[in-house]
Amino acid sequence: MGTEISFGGEEPLDLTFGPYTIHMKGRIDRVDQVEDGYEIIDYKSGRPRRFRRDFDIKLQYYLYTLAWE
Repeated sequence: MGTEISFGGEEPLDLTFGPYTIHMKGRIDRVDQVEDGYEIIDYKSGRPRRFRRDFDIKLQYYLYTLAWE
């Protein structure tokens, strides 16, 4: 789908959870379209990590998924 996909542009992307709001601004390294949806890939030290495989322990993955949606 693309690489270096920005979110939050000039205004931060606001995600609200009950009484809490998270203001986000950033860049998703890579998004691929796969058979059953999308796969967000984050490169760390030259090695990609696929969010779908490590989702349960990574807050960053969850936030990127929300930003992508």
